[in-house]
Amino acid sequence: MPVKFHQIVLRSYAKINLGLHILGKRPDGYHEVRTVLHTVALHDRLTLQRARTTGIRFRSNVPEIDSLDNLVVRAIKVFQRETGIPGGVSVSLEKAIPLRAGLGGGSSNAATTLLGLVKLFGLDCSNSDLMNWAGPLGSDVPFFLVGGRALGIGRGSEVYPLEELPKRHVLLAIPASGVSTADAYARLSLQLTNTHRESMIPRFCSGCWTSLAQQNAPENNFEAGFFEDFPHLRKVKSGWLASGAVTAGLTGSGSALFGVFARKREMESAASMVAGLDLRLIQTRTLRRTEYHSEIVESLQ
Repeated sequence: MPVKFHQIVLRSYAKINLGLHILGKRPDGYHEVRTVLHTVALHDRLTLQRARTTGIRFRSNVPEIDSLDNLVVRAIKVFQRETGIPGGVSVSLEKAIPLRAGLGGGSSNAATTLLGLVKLFGLDCSNSDLMNWAGPLGSDVPFFLVGGRALGIGRGSEVYPLEELPKRHVLLAIPASGVSTADAYARLSLQLTNTHRESMIPRFCSGCWTSLAQQNAPENNFEAGFFEDFPHLRKVKSGWLASGAVTAGLTGSGSALFGVFARKREMESAASMVAGLDLRLIQTRTLRRTEYHSEIVESLQ
């Protein structure tokens, strides 16, 4: 019989998109995408507690997060509906992943909540159960049940693990203003969103960091519109690539720009190049799948 616990503290990790292609609009209104995602060590901290009374009590260090309707609360409601577990849950979310940056913070919070509740209540749920619960919560949520390096297709929620690569250092540059995902999609040209296009993502899937540096890296189709609003970040990307980045680009629909570096000193040098700009810089690293799953649970009581 699985052991039940009173409280669980979890690390909810961010992601970057190592290329994102929009192939066209689907009959269901979503866009058909091909993307390669990778977890990184930047993370929020999520504390879940079983409560004697019913209901969900949510608090966060970010006041703009709606305490009554957010992805964590929605994930708890899905869990309660699907499992029939009675009682309440208290949640504390300490955010470190910037909002509206394309780093998947909300999706990660939702997936981590599902994983945490399964452990907290001592349930034996299958991976397919979790995937079925995660899909309706958001396109990126299923990826965070997999972690590491993975291919996302369909609307992004169909996820396939990819071969792991060596650890790399990652530099993030986030402008002061974020980007709405809906606005980013609206800016895509009609030609892009309605014409089936050959995706270059397989070049990345079958390659490695070395070949990626020598060939055309997979691009992010959101970059053209994004760089119109943030032209200085186009120069940042070019500068990072010229200074030794394995690859660099926009993650998700923005607004975070990432650079991937083989050596820490190269990352630090790239950070010094943009120190005078109005950007929030975060130094982190890639997180492989095994490490990702072993590090999610910080403590159980």
